[in-house]
Amino acid sequence: MSAGPLLTVDDLSISYGSRLLVNGVSFALDGGESLALVGESGSGKSLTARAIADLLPAGVSATGRVLIEGAPVRRPRRRGRGDSPRVGLLMQDPFTMLNPTMTAGGHIAETLRAAGRPRAEIPAEVSRRLAEVGITDASVARRYPFELSGGMSQRVALAAALANDPALLLADEPTTALDATTQHEVLELLRQVQRDRGMGLVFITHDLRVAFDLCHRVVVMYAGSIMEEAPARIMRRDPLHPYTRGLLESIPSTDHYQGNLRGIPGSVPATHTVLDRCPFADRCDERVDACTHVVPPLVEVAAHHRAACIRIGELVSTTTATSVGSARVTDHVGDEVVVRVSDLRKSYRVHGGVHPALDGVTFDLRQGEALGIVGESGSGKTTIARCLLGLTSPTDGSIEFAGFGVVPAQRTAQDRRAVAQIVQCVFQDPYSTLNPMHSVGTALGEALSQRSRPVTDRDHEIASLLDRVGLPASMATRRPASLSGGQRQRVAIARALAVEPRVLLCDEPVAALDVSVQAQILELLREVNRSQGTSLLFITHDLGVVRQITERVLVLYRGEVVEQGATDVVLDAPTHDYTQRLVAAMPSTHVAQEA
Repeated sequence: MSAGPLLTVDDLSISYGSRLLVNGVSFALDGGESLALVGESGSGKSLTARAIADLLPAGVSATGRVLIEGAPVRRPRRRGRGDSPRVGLLMQDPFTMLNPTMTAGGHIAETLRAAGRPRAEIPAEVSRRLAEVGITDASVARRYPFELSGGMSQRVALAAALANDPALLLADEPTTALDATTQHEVLELLRQVQRDRGMGLVFITHDLRVAFDLCHRVVVMYAGSIMEEAPARIMRRDPLHPYTRGLLESIPSTDHYQGNLRGIPGSVPATHTVLDRCPFADRCDERVDACTHVVPPLVEVAAHHRAACIRIGELVSTTTATSVGSARVTDHVGDEVVVRVSDLRKSYRVHGGVHPALDGVTFDLRQGEALGIVGESGSGKTTIARCLLGLTSPTDGSIEFAGFGVVPAQRTAQDRRAVAQIVQCVFQDPYSTLNPMHSVGTALGEALSQRSRPVTDRDHEIASLLDRVGLPASMATRRPASLSGGQRQRVAIARALAVEPRVLLCDEPVAALDVSVQAQILELLREVNRSQGTSLLFITHDLGVVRQITERVLVLYRGEVVEQGATDVVLDAPTHDYTQRLVAAMPSTHVAQEA
């Protein structure tokens, strides 16, 4: 290793044709140090990581310098393999990173062979590499990706990324798609491996809690530029830039109920449109006139602490107010039961045996109530949703909707229509739930046709629906491809509300969204619940979201309800061992110790 930094990024700019995407980014990383790149979608953090790995897409060019151990990263990259043996890459979705036709061991063996490892040593080395990431079951090496859980797949992907013994690991949102307990395990594994190897780590995330929990330093990016950089413990205690504070305030608290969930209004602008001003000016509550025509320099405001804000001298003594708990309002909850699930069971035949996905689940949902269902992947959360929607037939048990009992396996077309007028669903991925060929107005018009109450003025009803979810009426003419993720999810909620259902079944509706947009969508769902008396059945693995949205919660583990009760009581004083592990697995407030 050279005497200088392990990684040096100096005045890195990235362009696609004439459009600037990343604007003059500079930072450095020492060996054994971990650094988080944080920001919303469109901030440029993933492009920066791809430039470090020499994996920029075709047609995208870069200027400036990227040095690893003092040597420049190759550019343009070689055809077929652009990754340097000094850099390992761990992506967000292990199922797309792993080749579905190769076994877990085959992925690691391929990298070992490319590194020149003798063939005779490879089987033992594959076992050793899997053991390093906590996989001691020898049979895992012979399994294919579809036979592995999300957490196991991510461990295999990490073992493959480390097989060439890189000096630097780039991890791009590797825990976003994982439940809380699995996320905690993967983060602890990354921390341990990085320490044991003395390896540098660049961790890309939109969640500052994760960044503070894992990394020594944090770089906050916005619209292709660095807004703030500081040691994690300092930024956690005293964030200086208004954007950093906005991100922190957008994260739903796991500790207490917040009467108002505040997101950052608006969205990230394209880098090339804000080159003559502060990129964050249009969304900033602290802006003055000069912010719209002066480019703020990134300056050192304290030891190892940089920020880009012309008002930083005025704002430096202002600390982010700690949000305090608010009284939870429950007067919108009535006594009528709108969904009753009794002894619900669902089993699948797997490898000649029977796997119980649901084992005697029972619960009621009252009018106007928000009920949360939490648990790790495979606990049965989504199976409950599929049974309620008629997409899966339970093996046993009963489901009643507002006193209307149906046998899911025997639902007639009339039954399905009646249930659809009672229950509508908002899914996790807003990108795949809207027909890309249909305009927003067409999607909402189709939903209105399913409503029991006649529609007298279609255009007026569509405009009213859009207004209810905070979108302008002009949005009706646009197609999903021209909308942001948050706008798509608002349209999906409007489409569900068009039917005037009594229940909204929300299956991880904010898991794919940035934290600032997440807060806005959660506040919208709370308003729908309170003002319209619409019941919410909210499925999630995020306990912060559960705290803010629901009055009552069920905890699922391996298909069984292991704990239930008032949300605040269950989260503050969990009694079941599994619930205690869930609560403990949420990202903590401590920061990594200096190396």
